Amino acid sequence: MDHGVAALAVELTDMAAVDHRSAPHANSQDPAEQLAWRRLTARHGDRLGAIMDE
Repeated sequence: MDHGVAALAVELTDMAAVDHRSAPHANSQDPAEQLAWRRLTARHGDRLGAIMDE
């Protein structure tokens, strides 16, 4: 496997793991937890967009 592809696979796997750990906070009653979830998903969305543009 190409080094760049392997690094990308690790990055995407790590992003997915963080998403899964943080998902329960998406509908939390605590606005700070909801905001943290939204920021995380926005950051991941921006990164996925950048990957697709490459």
